[in-house]
Amino acid sequence: STFGFLIMFAAECCESLKLVLTQKLMQSSNNTTGKQTLKPGSDDHDEQENLLTNKQSEESSQTNKESVYQVKFTVFEGLYYYAPITFVCQCVLCVYVEWKPFMQHYEENMAIITEYWLLFVLCGIFGFALNIASWLVTKITSGLFLKALGTFRNICLVVIAATLFHEIVTAKQCVGYA
Repeated sequence: STFGFLIMFAAECCESLKLVLTQKLMQSSNNTTGKQTLKPGSDDHDEQENLLTNKQSEESSQTNKESVYQVKFTVFEGLYYYAPITFVCQCVLCVYVEWKPFMQHYEENMAIITEYWLLFVLCGIFGFALNIASWLVTKITSGLFLKALGTFRNICLVVIAATLFHEIVTAKQCVGYA
C-alpha cells in the first residue's frame, strides 16, 4: 500500500539521519576555534609553527576568548540521549497504527502477554544488547558499515530460511533483495 511505502521511506530517511548524527557524536570530532593545522611537507612549515606558537601563547593569556572542546560520547551516553526520544516516537506511531486493533482483542492480547511474559522480557534484553552492539559498531567503524552489515545479515537470513526451512522465495523477491 502507499501508506506502508511512505512509512518505510520515512523510516529509511530517519535511520540514515540517525546513523550520520550518531557517528558524529560517537567518534571524536574536534571543534576548535582559531586553531590551524600544520602541514609538515610545506615550505612554510617553520613559519606556520612560529605563528601558531605565538597565537597559542596569546590565547592562553586571554581566558574565555576562544575555547577548544571535544565531543565524544560513550555508548551508554549515546543511548541515554537516544532512547527517550525513540520511545516517544514509537509510542506516537503505535497509538496511530496499533492501538485500535490491540484494544479490539484486548483479552486475547493480554492473555498472550501474561502467558509468554518471559519471552517478552528476553526480547527486550536482546533488543537492548542489539542497540549497544550497533552503537559500538558505529563508534568503531561507521554508520555505512553498520548498514552494510545489516544488509548482509538480512541476506543470510533469507538464504538460511530458504535452504534450511524450505521457505518459498519468488523471483520478484530475489530481484527486490538484489
